[in-house]
Amino acid sequence: MKRSLVIMTIIVFMAAFTLSLPAQDEGRMNVIGSLGFAVSDFEGLFLDIGAELQFSDKFYGQLLFDYYSNPLPESLPAGVNDSAYGINLYGVLKHSSSEKLNLFAKAGLHYTTIKLSASSGGITVSGTTGDFGVGGGAGIEYILNDKLTLLFGATVKFIFAEDTGTWFKFYSGVSYRVK
Repeated sequence: MKRSLVIMTIIVFMAAFTLSLPAQDEGRMNVIGSLGFAVSDFEGLFLDIGAELQFSDKFYGQLLFDYYSNPLPESLPAGVNDSAYGINLYGVLKHSSSEKLNLFAKAGLHYTTIKLSASSGGITVSGTTGDFGVGGGAGIEYILNDKLTLLFGATVKFIFAEDTGTWFKFYSGVSYRVK
């Protein structure tokens, strides 16, 4: 637990510093939110929220936080709850295929923590485990106006634990330009 907390704190401070840098003349900063569905080793609904910073004409950096309410596919015993959350740091390459449509590909690192808790007779026992992994994906952005963009995409994630985990995320969401 302490290792997870230290790593997440370092990543949050690094991200806050990076996002506080002034954007370049052609740069922009977006706030991203999406909702989707995960399949394979993680299953069910998830929520992503984060920020995107433009570094060059076609290259962006993304910092996303994701949350899964009940991600483990196996049937857990009665009274056992599971959840997961993670921090994702991606490099994103965008290609403008038309005035209103961008195609993108992304790849990067993530740290995902899984939490299990059980309650019985007024006693609650919980445990967490977290591991690093890699992820990548692709999708499209449909530009509505100067500030608002719709996102549609898919991501595959691998986790480097004793039992390697793999899951696919399919999502849609919005990106709002703040800078």
